[in-house]
Order: sequence, then C-alpha cells, then structure tokens
Amino acid sequence: MFKSFFSILIVSLIFCFNALGQGQTGVARYVQIQDTYYDTVKFPNPYTQHYALYFSEKSSNYVNDIDDQRSTNLGSIGFEGKEKKTQIASKQIFRDPKLKMITFSYSKPGLVITYINEPLKTINWQIHSEQRKIGKFNCIRATATFRGRDYEAWFAPEIPLPHGPWKLHGLPGLILEAYDTRREIQFLFESIDIPSASAPEMLVLKREGIETSFEDYKKSPDFFWGEAATRYSMEDLKAKGSSATITIRITPTYDPIELSFED
Repeated sequence: MFKSFFSILIVSLIFCFNALGQGQTGVARYVQIQDTYYDTVKFPNPYTQHYALYFSEKSSNYVNDIDDQRSTNLGSIGFEGKEKKTQIASKQIFRDPKLKMITFSYSKPGLVITYINEPLKTINWQIHSEQRKIGKFNCIRATATFRGRDYEAWFAPEIPLPHGPWKLHGLPGLILEAYDTRREIQFLFESIDIPSASAPEMLVLKREGIETSFEDYKKSPDFFWGEAATRYSMEDLKAKGSSATITIRITPTYDPIELSFED
C-alpha cells in the first residue's frame, strides 16, 4: 500500500511542479493561535495573530500582519478580565535554503530592527497515508518532533514547495496546517494566492538593523525578559492572593513556541 501511495505522490509532485511553473510566487495566509506563553503559565484565553507566508521556489518569508484587527495581543494581560492592548511587535521569519539559514527579525515602534540568524535545521518528517482536504487542496499528513514539540502537519503536493508557517519546512508540498499534539500552538490555513504580485518585494530581506547569531541572542536580556516578567508576576499574584489584579508585561521578542533546541 505504501509503495503505491508514494508512487502516486511522486507522479503528482512532478505534474504539479510543471504546472506551477518556474519562478512562480505566491502568498498563503494563516491564523496562528497560541494557548500558552511558557509551559508552566496558562493564560485565560489563547491569543491569535494573522500571518502571511510569501514564497517562491528559492525562499519564503513568514510575516505577521500587525494591522489585522482580528489579532489579539500578548503585550499586556490582566488577570481579572481586564486587558490593555499595546502595539504588537513586527515579526518575520525568512528562510533561505541556498544559504541554509533562517533569519528571524522583530521590531517595535521606535526600536532598531534586530535580525537573528540561525542554521536551517533538517526536520525529520514521517509521511503517513492519511489524507484530507484543506480549502481546495488534497493534503497528506506528516508528523515530526521539532524544538521540543511533537507536530502534526498537513501538506499539499499540488504546491510542491518545501515551505510552511513559522520555522516548519522540508515536506514535498506547502504546509497548509500544523499544530503540536497538545494544541498549544496551531497554524491554520485561511487563503492562498498564486501568483502574487506582492511576493517578490516581500522575498527580499533588507537587513536594515542589528544582526546577531542565534547563540548570542539566547544570551541576551531580550531572550530572557519574557520569562523573567512572567515569573515575577506569577509570584506577585500568589503573594497577594487570587483576588489581586496583576498585569503581566511581556515583550514577546522571542516566541515560546520552542521548548528545546536539541533536535
């Protein structure tokens, strides 16, 4: 059965690659849902952000839409049902397979853009026989462990490019949906445009700011600020009792999607 399944997959990829055309670009839109900040801290409600994945054969760029009014912000959260929104950070994840590098950048109004470069890691996906339809695309299930989480992803062989939301990549088709097995992190497909007039411009990384390596960034105060703020506020909350209104001020410059860096 598997031999037949993969034979069909390979033929489908060859056909779809020719149909897509060389030099073709596109943009896929996702809603990213996060139900935890750090593993030990659960917030009253999940927060959502809307992202666009610009892609070509050569690279991809996953960019959050800071103007989307449907997004909720993790900038400031109150425990008594009170919430104060602050300006969301502008974030993007640029993947360049040729350079074998991922560049994560973030910026907030009034601050210099920071670019963090990290090696492009291979994700050891297992492709399964299950299929389902997402939008108009027939998708195939795949699973992998990456950065401390077990992921399930659904990719579309009809779009034979190895891109996906966030840092997920490496399947023989665009990843349209993915989530970890605890459903704390979800990337859900909304729409897609092929070709895309705006993609070529979005696939140029200008690097107008400060650059650092991922190893150096993990040693910086920015990396630990979110965790420190969360720990302080939770301890304060316990000290004052459950009736206290505590505001957790978080600068989510580094997403807590990654629980480890060993895989």
